[in-house]
Amino acid sequence: MNKLTTISTKSYIPLSYKDEYFYSKYEKIQSFIKNQLGEDFSNILALPIIKDGEVEWQIKSKNTFQRVSDYSKSEQDEILTIYWSKINTINQLSTTLSSSNSIDKKRWSKLIDEVFNSNNNIIFSDGKNIILLWGWKFNSKDENYNPIPIINPKPTPSIIVHEKPTPKNPKISKKEPPIIPQPWYLLLWEWIKRNFKRFWWLILLFLLLWYLLNLDTCSYNKARDNNFTKYNSPKNIKKKIYNNPNNNSDDWNIDNNNTGLQTDEFQQIINNNQPQELYENLLIDENGNQRLLPNRPNVTIPINRDNLIMDINKHQMIAPDRINIYLKNKNDKIKDFAVKFKEKFPNSDYQIIYRDENMRRIQIRVPEIKREEIKIKIKNDFNEFNLLIWDETIFQQGTFTDPGLRDRDINYYFKNINMFEAWKKTSGSKDIIIAIIDDGFDLDHDELNDNIIKPYNVLNHNDIVYANNNLNHGTHVAGLAIAEKNNNFGVCGIAPDCSFMPIQIGSESYPGSFAMSDIIDGVIYAINNGADIINLSLQATYTEEAKDITDKQLNEILNNVSRDDEFFWKELFKIANDSNITIVLAAGNYEVLIGLDAMKRDNNIITVSAVDNKNKKAKFSNYGKRSTISAPGVNIFSCKPGGQFVSMDGTSMSSPIISGVIGLMKSIQPELSNKEIIEILQKSGKNIDTDIGPLVQVDKVLSLCINEQFISEKKLNTDSIKNEIKELQIRIQELKELL
Repeated sequence: MNKLTTISTKSYIPLSYKDEYFYSKYEKIQSFIKNQLGEDFSNILALPIIKDGEVEWQIKSKNTFQRVSDYSKSEQDEILTIYWSKINTINQLSTTLSSSNSIDKKRWSKLIDEVFNSNNNIIFSDGKNIILLWGWKFNSKDENYNPIPIINPKPTPSIIVHEKPTPKNPKISKKEPPIIPQPWYLLLWEWIKRNFKRFWWLILLFLLLWYLLNLDTCSYNKARDNNFTKYNSPKNIKKKIYNNPNNNSDDWNIDNNNTGLQTDEFQQIINNNQPQELYENLLIDENGNQRLLPNRPNVTIPINRDNLIMDINKHQMIAPDRINIYLKNKNDKIKDFAVKFKEKFPNSDYQIIYRDENMRRIQIRVPEIKREEIKIKIKNDFNEFNLLIWDETIFQQGTFTDPGLRDRDINYYFKNINMFEAWKKTSGSKDIIIAIIDDGFDLDHDELNDNIIKPYNVLNHNDIVYANNNLNHGTHVAGLAIAEKNNNFGVCGIAPDCSFMPIQIGSESYPGSFAMSDIIDGVIYAINNGADIINLSLQATYTEEAKDITDKQLNEILNNVSRDDEFFWKELFKIANDSNITIVLAAGNYEVLIGLDAMKRDNNIITVSAVDNKNKKAKFSNYGKRSTISAPGVNIFSCKPGGQFVSMDGTSMSSPIISGVIGLMKSIQPELSNKEIIEILQKSGKNIDTDIGPLVQVDKVLSLCINEQFISEKKLNTDSIKNEIKELQIRIQELKELL
């Protein structure tokens, strides 16, 4: 193989499909194209070899190849004619594959459409043959113009009329048919068509639109009501859900975009029926000029989940066009930052699209290929601000749902953690609030409709929380923590008498997928509204390679990767810890070491791994030294939207069990610190596997909470440590004064 050229991996965005990069499929793609189209296509793709942040492209030919843009205009036309000839052949193959009933062939169609997209190709040629750089978004569409545009004009009616010749001396003269007068309405219609030839269809469209607007039985909201009623949205807010007077989103259409949002973002606003008043003139003023800051605070701009990329270093999915900023110093003003940002980046491609004055957090939209470069510039050029900067990571709900898991024998996980003995001590207190941040909740479910405190929908900025078939995870999670007791129905939660704060972060457009910003806003809402425990049953996404990472490699990653994300999560969790709020997270279901995800590196949070019905580590569970505690997570029976029940697997199920246990602990001892809670859980737990935290034993946990001697000793130890810290601080100050 011979070297063709080299490019930097930082300059372009790699294309991926289902967490796999296109460039890793070189052999398969090359072989497939050759088998389908023959030898002429066997060497059309260059071989990418990635090392040290660069891609070295190799080819078999020994000829000298140049980039198409290095040739003269006439030579470019000749080369591009060859390129488009091959692309048209490939497109025909793609069309054939896409029309097949085979799922595999349809996937191949999508793959080769992206590989041979003119925007994703850089063309090299020796004058006769072409070689393509591929697998990245090169934004090369203008360079790869089609020199011979394909034109398919409509056929022009022939002016030649083929008819029998008229005899010169006809013996028989045919009489012309009489002209029949047309009705007045047909004459009027002909007159309208003749005088409004170009605009008559607008009149039809107007009449059709008027008809639809006045036909109540066909309205979108009514159809939506019928679809959702069976999922029992809350009785006390049902009218607000379907007849919200402030929600005029039905008046919107894709041509009525006065928000400043991009087309795909605005489409999601319409599809999700989000409040119109939040987005009107949000990013632009009435004259269409770009605003320095969004017109309204805390209004989330949707992310195009079909355009996510995998961060190679972190093995996680991120939004390629978003950067998050947090101003650590309370005296730093968002507006001051915004003014300097616009001075440094005056181009309209760069804009602050989200602001939260209380949290001092903003989100910036940037061109995809400039994201890393802009992050570095902000770090280097904005030294007067004490800030954190991180990517917009996309999380998933950490659940494994299997239709075959319908076993009604649900007692095992109660027995394995000694729950029946524990309930003799307490079943919780309404004063303790457990916040569940998840996709959605069926608050009309008989197991969940009591003890509800301050429900909140992060995406719509209101208290309208709901669930359906696509948004069913949160209902299951909530049932495990707080499902009602003694109602002769279904199951009982771990802490049935604690209060429940449902916080929805899921949408129907992307079920099971959550933006990091929405998670953060949910946590802040819970903190500001009195939650005692916050449950997060979600996880980052990892590649298969992440399973092979060792403890030694993880330590290196902890020192070098996702540091900005880590600092922000620690800052946020410190706010919770200072307010004596306990954060409980699912460890995740990728069989990887806990800590790859920067969200789970703080020492004051509780990370929960899963065990099976034999008290063995669940095969799917994440593990490692940062596993705080374990709980059952296989075949766990709980609530499902519509008043139903279902069994699920996952650390998502283990996490709310522990959240419920902590709710019982705080019901007995509300002042327990997070460090004390962690120590009690681990001291009383059953050691079953060195790779995960001990299995929770709830009766022993509560016994230690009730044990006055243990609690007083803990209090004494805490006080003595605080006194020692004060003495050391005084001593340090004295030594400083001597310098």
